[in-house]
Amino acid sequence: MPRNDLIEMYAKWFVGQLRKSCTGSSKEFDLIIPSEDLYKLDHKALTTHQTSYLWRFRPSALVVELDDERSSYSFHVLLAVSKAIALKDVGELNCYTRLMDAKSGCIISPKGISNEVRLVQAESSIRDRLFGTAHEPNMFLIQWDTKSNSVLENTVIPIDTKI
Repeated sequence: MPRNDLIEMYAKWFVGQLRKSCTGSSKEFDLIIPSEDLYKLDHKALTTHQTSYLWRFRPSALVVELDDERSSYSFHVLLAVSKAIALKDVGELNCYTRLMDAKSGCIISPKGISNEVRLVQAESSIRDRLFGTAHEPNMFLIQWDTKSNSVLENTVIPIDTKI
């Protein structure tokens, strides 16, 4: 797991991406970097969710999207890893997004994406199962550039994801 300061940088970038994708709307975003499992956190969106008492896991960061017009919440999950992103990491994010019914999920690593992930995502049926389809959460992986403290946009997987 990366250092806390790196996770905070990744999370701030992720929130910026979410804001960019929701331009012109009245949405707000709460960033949570959990220090304990999600079921223990005291946030209205978490405590009012039907299944949050089962969330005995801790992603690197959680973004709560607040829609003032409908008084509703949506979740976005971030995982930060310090090694190359492996299939295990993709599976972990996939589980989190499905359990939380999250709108999106992202894995960020300064070491890039493993060859095993690159190879399996080339097949569309596997890619759809790993990263979701139009009816499922939007999940993506990306590499962090430690020199520029930003992401390398040409490293995003699946490759058709817009950053």
